Amino acid sequence: MKKLWLAVFLMAGLLAVSLLSAKQIRSKAERVSEQLELALQAGERLDAEAVARHTEKAAALWEAQVPLLDALTHHSEIDGVSGALRELSYYTGLRYPEEFLSRCAQLLHELEHIRELSLPLPQNIL
Repeated sequence: MKKLWLAVFLMAGLLAVSLLSAKQIRSKAERVSEQLELALQAGERLDAEAVARHTEKAAALWEAQVPLLDALTHHSEIDGVSGALRELSYYTGLRYPEEFLSRCAQLLHELEHIRELSLPLPQNIL
């Protein structure tokens, strides 16, 4: 009977850790997404200064969170967003506003994908 209770407590602990990590991933990605959405809105207004400010803030938030996110999710997802943020910084001067808007929207989609992967759904577990 003790082994059964040990297994139940172990399973409950693992589930708690899983839910906590999913919450962390979602909140970290959401903070970066908010900055990128502001950058996207500024890009639509052709406000290069606001674009640069929000893009730099998003990149700084992301880089500060990479060590934790690397421990909680797929490295390829994290590396993809890190690379996309570096590429996006090349377009913050708005010399090519369409390219910036396109890449920013694509990056927002990638962040949404990471948030969806963190949900404890059957398709993500299997």
